[in-house]
Amino acid sequence: LRRLLEAVRRSAPRARVVLAGIPALRGALPQIEPLILIADSYARLLRPISRSEAAAAGVAYADLAAEVPPRIRGRRDVLSVDRFHPSVVGYRAWADVIHEALREGAHEGQRAEPMAG
Repeated sequence: LRRLLEAVRRSAPRARVVLAGIPALRGALPQIEPLILIADSYARLLRPISRSEAAAAGVAYADLAAEVPPRIRGRRDVLSVDRFHPSVVGYRAWADVIHEALREGAHEGQRAEPMAG
């Protein structure tokens, strides 16, 4: 992760960059809860590392695990028809959190040069 963020910074030093954190997994997919428990255990270990690496690289961090659940709580339409991936509603919540992190990063000194794509 560190090498990736450093490579992005070298190739586009003025880009506004956001690292999206690992979303919350517990409770989202009760049909495969034992697997989710294992995945979420790893995610809990990786989230602070991701946040730290983002800070060290000077990029914004979108905390999907903390910021998305309150936005979708009580909604029954956050998963797609496969009952595994987010629906438009779920992805919209992610996109809103990522957009806010980008906007806050711009206010905190990230320079606004779009990445070539």
